[in-house]
Amino acid sequence: MFRLIFAIVFIVTVSANCPGNTVQWPRTSKCYTLVAEKATFNNAEKRCIANGGHLTSVHESFTNSFLSIEANYTKNFKSDFWLGAKSYGLPESWNWTDGTPFDFNEWKSPPPSGAFCGAFDIRSGLWNAVDCKLKKSYVCKNDEIAITGSTIKPTKPCPDEWMYFEETNSCYYLAGTPNWQTTEDLCKSFGAHLMSVHSFSKINLKLILLKVRSIKRNANFSWIFLAIYNGDRWIGLYSKNNPIDWNSTWQYTDGSTVDYINLKNYQSHDSSQCVQIHTFQYNHYFENINCSTLNYGMCKKPSVTSHPSPAPITSTTQTSPYCLNGWFYNANTSSCYTVTPAVNWTQSEEFCRFNNAHLTSFHDQNELNFLSSTFIDNLQYGHLQSMWIGLYSADNETTWNFTDGSPFNYRPWNHGDPYGTWNNCGYYDIVFNKLHAGGCGDNDNNGICKRLSIM
Repeated sequence: MFRLIFAIVFIVTVSANCPGNTVQWPRTSKCYTLVAEKATFNNAEKRCIANGGHLTSVHESFTNSFLSIEANYTKNFKSDFWLGAKSYGLPESWNWTDGTPFDFNEWKSPPPSGAFCGAFDIRSGLWNAVDCKLKKSYVCKNDEIAITGSTIKPTKPCPDEWMYFEETNSCYYLAGTPNWQTTEDLCKSFGAHLMSVHSFSKINLKLILLKVRSIKRNANFSWIFLAIYNGDRWIGLYSKNNPIDWNSTWQYTDGSTVDYINLKNYQSHDSSQCVQIHTFQYNHYFENINCSTLNYGMCKKPSVTSHPSPAPITSTTQTSPYCLNGWFYNANTSSCYTVTPAVNWTQSEEFCRFNNAHLTSFHDQNELNFLSSTFIDNLQYGHLQSMWIGLYSADNETTWNFTDGSPFNYRPWNHGDPYGTWNNCGYYDIVFNKLHAGGCGDNDNNGICKRLSIM
């Protein structure tokens, strides 16, 4: 039974909504209209005013991220659009047309002196200072439409400037300090730690924990994004081992279990003991780097208000007591499985051997179905649906064997594979359930390790 604790206050409040042709962004309690039709800066501002608003201002990173995503999903928004930022000729003289303080910016490069206007580049999420007479799409911002009524107001789950994410029942804050340890110390001063990540579903696409209520698409839809823009962010994963190698032990500063890890490759045999998460478009991976590197980090702490956790996901896989943390148990084979970093076939097999395992073998369709259902959400980098398996050929694709020595007695090859061109290592397409032959050193793919269970 969940214990749900709220500070309940019965009051007369003003709720609000946005018109159907706009997008609501609860963080600012504003409505945004994305207009694809192009206009000069001044004409765009006049049209926004005629509809009770102004060209949009932006005062923090989450709203900037929201605009980037909405523009990318809006038809006919191709390159950039007008913000309400305007300079009147003097350096550092930028202002918002809605009169709010110019207290935040994301310039792609320092804006030049002169009379310029601010345009938002939807590919990078950064701003450019350009000629105000150019014609561009634009975004208007309006207040929500107030509706008075009685309601119940619960305690806010997170402090101001923190973002609540219901799937983890946690609050998140973007912090930028000189290095990993200083960022962790800053997080601790807030009663938080650098973020832990426990599944791929929590790091989907490219921005962090940006919950968008999309009325325009007639649905309440949550996007889970990592990093405020394409780039790198510290997380709480680190190792005390020095030098780092395949057998290094990793832990989180918040003490949570390391049950998900996707290092692209280990920066091995050096002191790269701290981990960042790299995001670029739809590729995401962990990377261990020097702890003194200048970077942003994401703080994470439990929410202020207790909320019931989502119902547990039922699964045929389990990690205990049969497997170590981060490994998935298959009762049909009495074996445990985990994902390797995204490296070539040889390095994947090396990683598995360091963990007393081999790249996986399989012996029937049921085992392949298990692999597909278990690991389809763990694809991070490189060839998105391809995973290394323990299949290899030592005689140019004439005979095939598994690295664990078990027989190759089930062979669902893709049509045309193998085709005798020195593609001597096997990978598995987990979407279409087919085997392929590939070059052993050609591609960086995740692999699947397999070992006997511990009980």
